[in-house]
Parts: sequence; structure tokens; C-alpha cells
Amino acid sequence: MLGLFFMFVQVNTIQACVDYFNASLIPIYSKDEVKQFVFLTFSTFFGYSKADLILKKQDGLTESELLQVRSVVKRLLKHEPIQYILGETYFCELKFKTDSRALIPRPETEELVRFVVDDINNKITSSKIIDLCTGSGCIALALKNELPTAEVIGMDAFQDAIELANENKNSLSLDVSFELFDVFSTEFESFLNQTEKFDYFVSNPPYIPWSEQKQMDKNVVEFEPAAALFVENETPFIFYERIGALAKNQLKKSGKLIVEIHEDYAQEIEQLFLQQGFTQVKIIQDLNGKNRFVYGENG
Repeated sequence: MLGLFFMFVQVNTIQACVDYFNASLIPIYSKDEVKQFVFLTFSTFFGYSKADLILKKQDGLTESELLQVRSVVKRLLKHEPIQYILGETYFCELKFKTDSRALIPRPETEELVRFVVDDINNKITSSKIIDLCTGSGCIALALKNELPTAEVIGMDAFQDAIELANENKNSLSLDVSFELFDVFSTEFESFLNQTEKFDYFVSNPPYIPWSEQKQMDKNVVEFEPAAALFVENETPFIFYERIGALAKNQLKKSGKLIVEIHEDYAQEIEQLFLQQGFTQVKIIQDLNGKNRFVYGENG
């Protein structure tokens, strides 16, 4: 039966599959990207370490494993994100289920989590935090993991995203409440008004104007949910205006607001929060030196 698959590998060894990855994908992806795809595929599906890929490169794969390899390569050729193909990714050292119901957690967003965790640990022992546009729940769950005494709520407008967030909550055994609300709805305002005020509002909302869609990578545009990415060209700050207004009313005195942003609009969002009455407003750069977050306090 193995002969059926020798159309894409001459022999059923790990090395032959690595060669197949390289021959098929390097015209589209860089060598480093393909190397990472190989490692993630073999570690996720077959349990191989990086050392195994070197020391066991002449080991044979089963028919089903060869099929898995071919499936991964075919999907990568269509620019599908590796995180969706594998069905998982890591964020703040936690393993999250990932699929097209929500955006893929990004390493840059981990810095938002780290900022909040460091801020809380330096000042108070527990906090009440809400994560708006929570998606997969990665921010809310990572915060709860780092801050076990904190009360953390995640909110999203899409049922699919809330279901994914709850699946991640259950797999990680973390006590976060995920709520289905549209941030612009009066129902969400009522929900906030019925709860005690918060110490932190955090969010990574949609912020990319539709006009930038054509400049973006296929693996993002064609596979990740558009509603979680894009805003109308005429209203690029609509989520920040709404989140800022809600935070101004529902944060405790000296409560904190921190949001992820489009790097080109940092100054505009900084000014927006100043106009809304926040103090200590500042732009925070990520580890690559890009404007990534805007922070403010409820003065």
C-alpha cells in the first residue's frame, strides 16, 4: 500500500518527507518558515522532537502518517495558516485550540498580557479585568493563568468565538467567564452597569481598514475571520471610541485601559483617549519597536 504514496516521496522516511516539504514549499515560503513547518508538523502529529528529526531521519513513517504529511503540505500550498492546520498554537506558554472561528493568537499580543500582569503584581494582589473582543480567549485566559486571584471576563459578539473561548477555558481549566455581547449594544451597557466596576479594560479589537486588505498576506485575508480584522475605511477608530467611552464609565478611579492598535494610528488613538478624559495616556512599543498599544488611566 505504501507504493501509492511514492508519487510524492520516493521512500517513506522522515528525511524524504522533509525533502518533500522543502521542494514543495520553498518557492512560496522562506527556508526558515519551512523548517518551522516541518518541526511543528512532526512534533504536533507524531510527537517528534527537533533532535528526533536529525537522529531518526531514516526512520520510516506509516501510511497514515504519510497521508498526514501530504495533507499539511497541500494546505500550506493554499496559504492556510499552519496554526489552523495543526489546530493549536501556543500563547503565553499555554496551548490554545485554533481554528477559523477566531483570530490566531499573535506573539506581539503577549506583551499586552505581560504589561497588565507586571502592573498588577507591582501594585495590588487582585483585580477585576474585562477583555473586549476576546476571540479565542487567549488574552483573558493568559491573564487568569498569571493572576489566579483576578476576576476575568471575556466578551465577544460572535457565538462561534465564544464557543472556541470556552473550549480553551475547559482544556486549560481556568475560571474565566465568557459572555456573548456586541460591544456597541445597549445590552452590553446594561450588563456592565449591573457589575462592580473594573480595574482593567483590555482589548485587541478589529482595527485594519478594508483598504489595506489587498496588501495583506493570503494566509490572513483568506482564512482568518474578516469581522475580527477589518473596520470601515471611514471609521477606523470606531472600536476605540466605544471601548474608551465604556471604560471611562465602568473603570474604577485610577483603573487602567490598554488596547492593541494599528501602528499607523497610535497618535490618533492617544489623542482620542486624552479627549475622553483619560490621564497618563501613552503609546507603548512592542519588542520590535513598533507602536503596538495605547494605555490610559481613569483620572
